[in-house]
Amino acid sequence: MESLSDDDVKYLTGHFISEFNAIFCFTVKNQLDADWPFQNLPLKAQLLLTLIKYRLNFDFSFLGIMFKIHYSSVSKIFKYWTILLSVKFNKVDFGGMRVSEENLYTVILDCTEIPIQKPTSPEEQQATWSSYKNCNTFKSLIGIDEAGTVTFVSTLYGGAASDNVIVAKSGIIQKMKEGDCILADRGFDATDLLAEKGVILNKPPRKNGSQMKENEVAQTRAIAKRRINVERVIGLVKRNRILAQKVPQSLFELMPRIFKLLFWLVNIKKSICKSVDGNCKCCV
Repeated sequence: MESLSDDDVKYLTGHFISEFNAIFCFTVKNQLDADWPFQNLPLKAQLLLTLIKYRLNFDFSFLGIMFKIHYSSVSKIFKYWTILLSVKFNKVDFGGMRVSEENLYTVILDCTEIPIQKPTSPEEQQATWSSYKNCNTFKSLIGIDEAGTVTFVSTLYGGAASDNVIVAKSGIIQKMKEGDCILADRGFDATDLLAEKGVILNKPPRKNGSQMKENEVAQTRAIAKRRINVERVIGLVKRNRILAQKVPQSLFELMPRIFKLLFWLVNIKKSICKSVDGNCKCCV
């Protein structure tokens, strides 16, 4: 680890050394005297191995050669650290860290999918088939604030689930309160559920007829300018090849933890989102 440059660590893990060290310190805090397994590999090397797997998705045999340990130990280390990281980061209230200025959205929502291997059971094949992606997928609802902080990540659902079903089941509505304002795309249609809590939904107007009105075009552009941030965050996370490549069945069990964790780790990075005009009223 000490011989690696900042660029080396960024390439291998997607994080600069300062970010890597922050993740390490947060994860092992108050646990340095614990009875850690896998004593044949230093703790920082174990974290490095895990983050490399997320970022580059090398197989366990290749990682075993890199770290000079048996591939079965690589698998055990990867599972151990994935669970440890997941437990640690899931305790953080990222939703409570959101920017909350008057003119900003409470949350900007979007659903995203990741490709998976075809499940063995017909029921799972049907539940995970995505007609949009034309393959089997896992699907999740992501929420960010306007500073680019990831504030909500749902569990993974089968690709056959609609956006509205995921919204209803995900728990995002239960986190909203009266007066909150949500920005979403045209497919988001949970108006009744939100109205019951006094939550305001803003989304691009639907096109009626051959041409949109001038005010509708302006509104669509304004919303799209602000929605692009959630798409940029999702794109940043999907640079991790463990999500970009088809998820093998052997990782199905761990994938809900991995998926959430990779979004939480975005909050360690410097935001890639541009600031918005504070004078732009979001609830119009």
